[in-house]
Amino acid sequence: MEAFPANSKVYRYSVMIRILGILLFALLTPILSDGQTYSVPTAKAQRQMNQLRGLISNMEYAQAGLLAQKITQRYPQWAEVWMATAEIAHETGQPELCEKATERVVTLDSTGYPGAYRWLAVRKFSLGLYTEALELFYRYKSVRVSQGIENHEDSLLVASLLFSLKEVQKASVTYPEKLPEIISSDEDDYFPSLTADGSKLVFTRIVRKRGGAENISTNEDLIQADWRNGSFLNVRVLPGPITTLNNEGTQTLRQDGRVMIYTACNRPDTKGGCDLYLSGKTGDSWSVPVNLGYPVNTRYWESTPCLSTDNRTLLFASNRPGGIGGMDIWMSTRLADGSWSQPQNLGRPVNSPGDEMSPQFGSNLSDLCFASNGHIGLGGFDLYISGKDNDGKLTQPVNLGFPINTHANEDGIAISGLQGIAIIASDRDQTTGKDLYLAKWEKRDDGLSSVIVIKGLVQDRKTGLPLAAKIEIQPSGDHRSSQVDSDPVSGSFLLGIPRFETYRLTAGLSGYMPYSEYVVTKDHEFKGTITKELLMDAVSEGSAVVLHNIFFRVDSYELLPESEGDLVDLLGFILENPGLKFEISGHTDSTGTPSYNEALSQKRAESVRNYLINSGLSPATIVAKGYGSNQPITNNSTEKGRAANRRTELRVVTNR
Repeated sequence: MEAFPANSKVYRYSVMIRILGILLFALLTPILSDGQTYSVPTAKAQRQMNQLRGLISNMEYAQAGLLAQKITQRYPQWAEVWMATAEIAHETGQPELCEKATERVVTLDSTGYPGAYRWLAVRKFSLGLYTEALELFYRYKSVRVSQGIENHEDSLLVASLLFSLKEVQKASVTYPEKLPEIISSDEDDYFPSLTADGSKLVFTRIVRKRGGAENISTNEDLIQADWRNGSFLNVRVLPGPITTLNNEGTQTLRQDGRVMIYTACNRPDTKGGCDLYLSGKTGDSWSVPVNLGYPVNTRYWESTPCLSTDNRTLLFASNRPGGIGGMDIWMSTRLADGSWSQPQNLGRPVNSPGDEMSPQFGSNLSDLCFASNGHIGLGGFDLYISGKDNDGKLTQPVNLGFPINTHANEDGIAISGLQGIAIIASDRDQTTGKDLYLAKWEKRDDGLSSVIVIKGLVQDRKTGLPLAAKIEIQPSGDHRSSQVDSDPVSGSFLLGIPRFETYRLTAGLSGYMPYSEYVVTKDHEFKGTITKELLMDAVSEGSAVVLHNIFFRVDSYELLPESEGDLVDLLGFILENPGLKFEISGHTDSTGTPSYNEALSQKRAESVRNYLINSGLSPATIVAKGYGSNQPITNNSTEKGRAANRRTELRVVTNR
């Protein structure tokens, strides 16, 4: 369930090979150049060499290794047997021996095996020895110059080496800090997710269960930790039914931490070996996970999911047919019935002939961050960011650069725009394996957080009981929104949105009047968090609610475009309550004459009613009434008070 669906030994070395398209048969093909000849020591040696080739072809590497060692001891100057030794070492996951044998090849035969230079270049690249790697690559190119061969893998390799040399020369860089041992343990820890406010971290950990000196099994579990004042607390394995005896990992949290989509393996209802599952949290309990089903899950590999802030878009990595490379990032949208659409490949420029995974929305909740080994980078998997152009299309990915990326694998990232941090997964420390690192994440040019987080409680106004309402917040004049539902046990909610000056905040729940509020963020410039208490009224005769997001032009009854959201929600609410009759009432402040105020308020109420009727509402369902300045809800002596008195209300008149 990690970066590749294979054992860990293959994982650690497949990245280096796959990204650059190294094919071992290229290493084994000698090229005869001027003055270069090959001689076989003896006929017996040639027979041994043929035997060795047969063992390698049959993948009998243990016997092949012993025979190769015997031949090299007898004929230490024979380049071909050293090349075979390198192949055996590569296939059995011994990179140091492979490197040593390949270096011996180019020492004995500087032109006969050009692929050896390329393999060494890749090897040095994987170790972060960029200067040595570039020199070896140019040796490779000089030997093969007569072949005129140029391909994507070579172009990517040389571009990555030149990029890396430039990146590591950066001055005054701040290195990511490995998280404390309570998080970055002596086991492998990777694939982090954060809530919008950065207060909760979930990640995957390899857990080794020891049943005896020779009985060690491994299992992937999901770990949760709370983060307060820069410290991690209450680190624990997520409880059942999420955690089982099988593997769970590579997850995404909804921004409030109450919905999780994650990868689980070997369950009775899996489509393949591992599938994506969804579980929700009520109070402190997680629901029984539900398989997302086809077409998201297939018999291929699906993992590293990412859920958008509006909960309507799911990104994930898969090696299913129809992609551009090995692992690609795919996108599915939630349909009206709750199912997921046929996934679409994100395509270029995000996906490449290599592998892409671990999608994550950036701090502005619009940019896309992801891991890849198929773009120009510093080696292994690197982290990239892709913005959007004026047409909403993803732009050419930009490498996040050194020191966030290194020659090792950086294959996971979680971002909290509110906290200005990113947590990245990396195996840069070869002594401890995969760990989590804390890095500073850029804020806006003005130093403010790039995200506004709104949190609070939803309660019944009369009883004070918590309510499970649908909460949505949308920046004024912007189509993006964030959606969550408040916890039915506590009534709490939390959601984030890109920083704007004003927002439309709504809450909806069957049997309750719609809640609408106009939120201004000027008083929250530096802390970036707004706390709200949403009090909702049950639907009954006489219930009334102020429609805070209905706007008119000054001294006019013309509705402003910003009113569209509340008007649409208002229509939906009335249609969902067919047994009721409603009144739209208009109110003004005390400025102006009573007759003018009454006429203006009447026309404004009628404008709202006409909009609803033109949208399909029966005229008999709703009446319009203007009250002028006769029903103030606060004092008119201040501008704030006058603004509050200028309002539009919805009231339940009677049952029909």
